[in-house]
This record gives sequence, structure tokens and C-alpha cells, in this order.
Amino acid sequence: MAELHYAAKPRRMAHFIHLICIVGLTISGLYIRFPFFYGGMDFMKWAHYILMYIVGINLILRIIYCFFTVDKGAYKDFTIGWKDIKNTPAVLMYYAHMKDDYPNVANYASLQKVTYDVFWVLLLIQGFTGFSLMWREELLTWCAGPFGGVAIAAAWMRVFHYIGMWIFVIFTTIHAYLSVHEGFPIMMHWVFWKKFPGLKEEWESHLKEEHAH
Repeated sequence: MAELHYAAKPRRMAHFIHLICIVGLTISGLYIRFPFFYGGMDFMKWAHYILMYIVGINLILRIIYCFFTVDKGAYKDFTIGWKDIKNTPAVLMYYAHMKDDYPNVANYASLQKVTYDVFWVLLLIQGFTGFSLMWREELLTWCAGPFGGVAIAAAWMRVFHYIGMWIFVIFTTIHAYLSVHEGFPIMMHWVFWKKFPGLKEEWESHLKEEHAH
């Protein structure tokens, strides 16, 4: 069971923007690759490009927020320490239904931190492969030799970009499921900015009762 943690507004805003962008990029990207209705290509391309810049700027601002704002503890939500590593087997056992109590040691479990860190790296890869499809000569000339030409290199970038999209879809789906299943009040807070009166005390009391068993 996850701990109820009310997050600062900048964190929630960055999370909400990221959510909207990932959904929009997935839908527009799938349409560009597999047009499923007539007449929407120009709109979908523009939407994809605009959302691409927004998610990139959002990532940069999120990193700046982690390290250079008054919320000094923000970066700890993504750093993996020895305590997280030791906690990972217990987290895996909990999700495998081999352990009843959620092994909470921080705001995010070790697997959450790994997932979020992978997302950051994957966003950079998606950004590079996406820009490579727009500016082939400028970005792919250096690797044209090993791939056998700029056109072939661009074709591989499209494959990598497509695979990256499905990795986002799969992990985002798992993240959404666990958010609803394991911490619905937290999900409502992060996505819809809800703060229920007395919920924090009720949630903490529920956790204490579980640990007592």
C-alpha cells in the first residue's frame, strides 16, 4: 500500500503536462504511421511537433526544478540509493502477491524510480530519433556510413522511434493500473489535483492497521 503524499504544485503541473503530451504524442504518432481516418494528416503532424517541443521543455524545467529550486528534496524522488536496492526484492514480492505489506521506504519505491529514470532517458532517445526524421542530413550524416546511407539510417531511426513509443505505452499502462489499484487517492491528487478533507489522516491510519497485522 503506497503512502499518501501531497505533492507540490510544480511537480503536479509537470506530471499533468507530461501525461497530456504522452497521450497526444501516442495518438498523433500512430495516426502519422497508420492514418485511421481521412484528412487529418496535417493537423496530426503539427500536433505531434508542438507536443514534442512541449514535452522537451517540460523535461528541462522538471530537471531544473529538481536541482535548482527551494524544493531541495525533489531530486531524491529519482535518485536510487543502497536502501532502494535492498528494498527491491520486497517490492517485487509485494507485486507478485507473495507479501502483504507494501515495503515503503520513500515517496517512490525503487521500481518506480527506475521506471521514471528510464522515462527520462527514453524521452531523450525519442527526441533524437524524432528530430532525425525531420532533419536527416543535419543529424544522421555522421552515422550514414555504418548504416549504408542517410536514407537507411533514417529508416532505422523510424524503427527505434516506433519501438520507443510502444515502450512508453506499455509502461504508462502499467503505471496507470498500479496507480489506480494501489493508490487511488494519490492518483486523484496527482492527476486531478484533488485533496480530500481528512483523507491523509484516514490513509495513514489505514496503513498503521495493515502494519499491525
